[in-house]
Amino acid sequence: MKYILVLGYQLFEKNNTVPVVKVSLNNTLMEEFRCDNTTSTEVTFKQKIIVDVTGEGGFKHKDTKSVYSQFQSPSKYKVYELDDENWPGENKLKIEVNDNKSNYTNGFMNKKSLVSFNPIFLIRKDLLLDKEKIFRLMKYEYWAEMMYPMKKAQQRWKWPGLSSYEHRGQDIRESHEELCRGGENFTMEFPIVKKYNMRVLCGVGSKPKGIFYIDNFFKAWYDSYLKQIHVQQTDLKVNRKDILVNNKVDAMNVNSNSKHFKLDVDVYPDSVNK
Repeated sequence: MKYILVLGYQLFEKNNTVPVVKVSLNNTLMEEFRCDNTTSTEVTFKQKIIVDVTGEGGFKHKDTKSVYSQFQSPSKYKVYELDDENWPGENKLKIEVNDNKSNYTNGFMNKKSLVSFNPIFLIRKDLLLDKEKIFRLMKYEYWAEMMYPMKKAQQRWKWPGLSSYEHRGQDIRESHEELCRGGENFTMEFPIVKKYNMRVLCGVGSKPKGIFYIDNFFKAWYDSYLKQIHVQQTDLKVNRKDILVNNKVDAMNVNSNSKHFKLDVDVYPDSVNK
């Protein structure tokens, strides 16, 4: 199966030399390049969300809200097409940065090179090229959030990869500093595992479990990738008796033929917990 790996890169506060980046998959070098991009671009996302909640005893509540998000992102990306036909069960993406040293005078750092990678996405090629499927995935993820309000939502894993912007309930600094470093050479390694019948890029020390989370940065980036601005409208009808909470979510079963929401995107097995 074909995949697209997207690696945004940007250099801030350059010292004497331009850092060199090596990108490897399973210890095989894919490319070595100079991190010479110093410019950013703005990506935006617009969404209209209509949630219609009903329940017993005449309960009915309708909530409409508009979301407009703006993000700064590197203006240059590396894009790699990969084929997972001969990949083992678990794989590893490695990014090495060299010549990223700082300049010290009298024990004080007065100049450094700061490198940012944002985003790092791994997307199945057929999904990336089918915007209707991507939009359905976005809508499904929001529906799942409404159907399964839970404490665990704060630890939900990101799809289709990593960015410097916040995860719900996560410290923004932690998310940003994981992908933006300076003052020294460094190496980052990210596991790639199989989930929902596809390969998934994970953060360090995390494994995908349950329903994924799609942040607004990816939605804004995807609009930029499509070179179009659209307003995504999400209409959700929810009955209160169908909502699962807290520990019940561990046993939930979500499939593509759910009576609540039909999703004909073939990335889900019968149970999201398998």
